[in-house]
Amino acid sequence: MALSLIATACGDDGEDGTSTADAADVTEADATDATEADGAEATEADATEADATEDEGADATEADSADATEVSCPGTEPMTLRVAAIAGSRAMTTGLWLGVAEQAGILEEEGLTLDIVDFRASADVNNGLLSGELDMAVNGSGGIVATAQGGDVIGVGGGVDVSVWEPLINTERVTGWDDLAGKTVAVSSTSGVVWAVLGDLLAEQGLTHDDIDPVVIGSTFENYAALESGQVDWIPGAAPVNFIGEDSGFERLGYAPPGGEVPLFTSGYVSTTSGFAEENPEAVVRFMRAWIRTGQWAKDPANFERVVEIATEVSEVEESVARRSMELYLLGDVHSPYFLAEDGEINDESLTNLVDSMVRQEILEEAPSLDDLRTHEYARQAVACL
Repeated sequence: MALSLIATACGDDGEDGTSTADAADVTEADATDATEADGAEATEADATEADATEDEGADATEADSADATEVSCPGTEPMTLRVAAIAGSRAMTTGLWLGVAEQAGILEEEGLTLDIVDFRASADVNNGLLSGELDMAVNGSGGIVATAQGGDVIGVGGGVDVSVWEPLINTERVTGWDDLAGKTVAVSSTSGVVWAVLGDLLAEQGLTHDDIDPVVIGSTFENYAALESGQVDWIPGAAPVNFIGEDSGFERLGYAPPGGEVPLFTSGYVSTTSGFAEENPEAVVRFMRAWIRTGQWAKDPANFERVVEIATEVSEVEESVARRSMELYLLGDVHSPYFLAEDGEINDESLTNLVDSMVRQEILEEAPSLDDLRTHEYARQAVACL
């Protein structure tokens, strides 16, 4: 408005014989401009006040939202959960981390007591969840099969989103990757994640499941016992079993054939049933909060030596075996990025890869949707409540 007034004054100065009427017109124009200016300024002031009011309202809304989020976080009142783990607390991709959570004091801080139930295979865990015998599980990915068959099992938290298995061979019977055909192999099942991983790894050698002779036995520890006894020629070994076997004279072939890639498959996760989660959301969030804290604590380099000590005790292995296993999972370039995710979520890419592989190998007839298999809801709420 100041620029407009200056321009008008300059124009009038340039004209000769200005009449009274002209002057009056100018005066009226000035008055009009002033009125408009006052109106505009008032409008701007009103708008500013309105904006301020809106900002205050937005701030209040955000504050209310933050308060609501804070209030919705569950507390730490004593709670007992029935939790399944393959091979109890010995398995380093599942149950071990429940032992770590206990010895690191995290379960006590969260007010949680876990009744850990030892199972041999994922299918048994799924049956326990579906029957109501269990509340939650730290399990292999067999829940995918249960869900595809109409079961209510759902993943609520990430554990391991990369393959952890490599062939552990009796060198008197098997010479290497190119000599697996026709040999006996101990497996936990022919319908789970290990079977899918084996199918993809065999394919890199030009082989299929039909080219090997599977013997369904049980957990990795039980399969290793079959290898030791000579019942089978090789097993898909995961830490700590592969390092135990290596120290006993068996040979590790690696997590992929030469020139191949380690499959990004969801190999272990936290699961429950949709029914339990919907009826007990606070219980699921509290477990996930403890689970996420455990992963963050374990992957802190300052705690590495303590983790090795706990793994040695809980998994009942030699210190050197525990150390190599923890170096693989917590420090290694291949596995660590996909192990105990900081946000507690299942990696959707790895889960999709696994489902696609299961369909391709006819373990599943069709692919369930990701939303049927997992939810990020509880992990995200747990992170917000850390």
